Amino acid sequence: MLSAELVTDLKGVFGQLSLVAIAKLGSNVLQAATFLLLAASMAPAIFGQFALYFTIAATVSLVGRFGLNYGVAIWRSQGDSRAADCSTWLALFATGAAAPLLIVLPHGPILALLAIATTGFTISQYDLLGRRDYAAYAKSALLKGGLMLALAPLGYSLGGVSAALLATAAANLAAGWSAYRAGVTLETLQSAKSLVSDRGSVILQNFLVDVATNLSRRFDKLLVGIAFGTEVLGYFQFGMHILFALELVPIVMQQVTLVEKTFIRVTSIRWTLILFAAGLVFSLAALAALSTAIPIYFPAYASEILSIQVLIFAVPFLMLSAVYNSALQRAASKRVGWVSLYRSLVLMFLLLVLGTLFDVTGLAAAVLIAAAIQCGALAALHAKEFNAATPAL
Repeated sequence: MLSAELVTDLKGVFGQLSLVAIAKLGSNVLQAATFLLLAASMAPAIFGQFALYFTIAATVSLVGRFGLNYGVAIWRSQGDSRAADCSTWLALFATGAAAPLLIVLPHGPILALLAIATTGFTISQYDLLGRRDYAAYAKSALLKGGLMLALAPLGYSLGGVSAALLATAAANLAAGWSAYRAGVTLETLQSAKSLVSDRGSVILQNFLVDVATNLSRRFDKLLVGIAFGTEVLGYFQFGMHILFALELVPIVMQQVTLVEKTFIRVTSIRWTLILFAAGLVFSLAALAALSTAIPIYFPAYASEILSIQVLIFAVPFLMLSAVYNSALQRAASKRVGWVSLYRSLVLMFLLLVLGTLFDVTGLAAAVLIAAAIQCGALAALHAKEFNAATPAL
């Protein structure tokens, strides 16, 4: 049974979840609409090229911020503003130092700008979460989605892939502008060394979690594009963006759990089953709707509809993993990152093996299996580190 105090806390958290969920729903819908419009106007091979360049810039951002976005949210929520400010500028400087490497690629200067802009937007979102300013978080997320929808398809129609990438960078810069406003002080720079030396192990774990969380959005596309070609990547990317749109609840739960303690205190196995069942029902509803809609509105991708149907069933596992991840990160676990790294390695291996054997459907199965493995490993780690007899939320 849940105590009256915990029930009251949960009601408050669900209110905050609702606000963040509305923002993420709107942002996800707008971003999914952007990519679907681009997919509808591009051949699968061209859409695959756009996805590959977009992913290269996003990967530089992911490595450059080194998981510091999680630190910004956690430390800001704990009142450690110096560590949060220092983390912000470390992430921006690191991404800025790596971005010039992209200049040698096609669309190089635009990709460099997109990498820095992506880091700025990500850091600003987590900073607003740490401040518990959920209204500002919602406005920023919706602004980015709206600008992408307005500018990226228009950019492609006027200037091709380069203009679409530039429009995406502009949307990230405008929506994440708060990350650049604080300015750099001498004290901030002096704190950087001590931050890395004192909290290096925690930062590393957060980085590993960040890599694993974004693997399905970043590294897998690089691997698929290189190993199987841009046409297969185009089909795979189409299905993955549908999965991203369905990931609303997992993403919201992960982000809010970083700054709110309530979920860590809920230890009943009943909550695990309820959450998984809710994700399964959601997946079945999406399956029915998409099986009808895709052949009608996206006939070029209907030949690979089975892969999309397989991907949808990763949602329940992603929901559980999101809460376990954040609870362990907030508790400064020194193992959670290694679980995430293990999942990343398993996913890359499965993508190569199952993709070779079963083409696009095999790639989708790899994502589903890796999500299930990660969920089980995180549940076991959470039970061990929190001394719980059963997996805990």
